Amino acid sequence: LNMRPLLVCLYVNVSLNTVDGDEVTLPCDTGTDDQRNCDSTDWLLDDLRSPLTVYLFREGQIDDEAKDKSDRLSVSENCSLVIKKVTDEDIGKYTCKQFRSGQQEGQNAVVILSVVTIWRYVIGAVVLVALLIIIIIVAVIKWKRTNGNTKRTDGTVVSIKSSFSLNILIL
Repeated sequence: LNMRPLLVCLYVNVSLNTVDGDEVTLPCDTGTDDQRNCDSTDWLLDDLRSPLTVYLFREGQIDDEAKDKSDRLSVSENCSLVIKKVTDEDIGKYTCKQFRSGQQEGQNAVVILSVVTIWRYVIGAVVLVALLIIIIIVAVIKWKRTNGNTKRTDGTVVSIKSSFSLNILIL
């Protein structure tokens, strides 16, 4: 009989949501406790918008593939990946792998990172408020043009006298 070792990789899935511009720490919970200085830890990024997998951290240092992000990436004492000033470009599936003597030890730690861009919501709210102001102004203009007169269904005109003022302060 030809006996081959069976390799089983378990995945620990963590889903993190963060806000654009914040700092986030991605845990490396592979089940191994004795990683001294993360010299045998790899962090990979699967960009969900492209088929590429990029090494971010390999063998104790930022990988050449991640040099453009090196000022925002670091690894903590427990081998967690720290990303400063998170952007939309950081969205993806992060995988932490730890090794001993060249062999993977423990399971893959997988973290899915989502980034919420607050500015989209702020812009949406500003647009909504602007539309409401325009609707109110149009209604007031129509009211003023009719001089407050309302036409009944029987054809008679009823005059409604009221004072109405609208003050708009735009910051």
